[in-house]
Amino acid sequence: MDWPSHQKESQKWFNGLAAVNQQAQGSEPRWVVTCDRESDIFEEFKAERESNVDLLVRVFQPRRVEVAAAGKVCPLPAVAAHLNDYGHYSVQIERQVEGKRRTVELTLHRQAATVHIYPNQDLSPARHKTQALSLVVAIEVACVDVKSQADCFDADNVLSWSLLTTLPIEQADDVRRIVRFYAFRWRIVGKAFPKGTSAFHPQVRSPGGRKATV
Repeated sequence: MDWPSHQKESQKWFNGLAAVNQQAQGSEPRWVVTCDRESDIFEEFKAERESNVDLLVRVFQPRRVEVAAAGKVCPLPAVAAHLNDYGHYSVQIERQVEGKRRTVELTLHRQAATVHIYPNQDLSPARHKTQALSLVVAIEVACVDVKSQADCFDADNVLSWSLLTTLPIEQADDVRRIVRFYAFRWRIVGKAFPKGTSAFHPQVRSPGGRKATV
């Protein structure tokens, strides 16, 4: 895919997906391409993928979202009211606390549902909306320093993850898995990979045995 020069920053994500597709061809493991908000690009969810490659992207663009079961269409910032509640779940991530990078245990309140993402308003939603995707919204409700057990929750800087993925949601374990995969990315970015790089490492395996890419 050849993008105009002003969109070259976006193209790196497509190049990364193409590289993963190439590696995944003929391989047995499933691959999960996990990206941050820089990769919130509508076309990426319509791009070709190998059958054993999934996408997991932290999204933020205020696109229209159709919640399949509820039949509701609303902008992303308002969608939480129409998602199913999956309670709390804790993960460990690396985070800046008082100027120092620390390992913290993050407790998140999770909501999720199967959705379709609508294209720009000049395109027909019926013809151009995405296939069924899973949306998980996870919002921080508590944070504890793993080493000192000190409470480091900051109500003014609450983490909120809106995670859009091709991974299906059929039960509560699927929601936990999606959150765990994204938290895994937080642990390896800045260590194995430069921040923002669309790359992968076959030796890095995510929880559940799936190969992780960032």
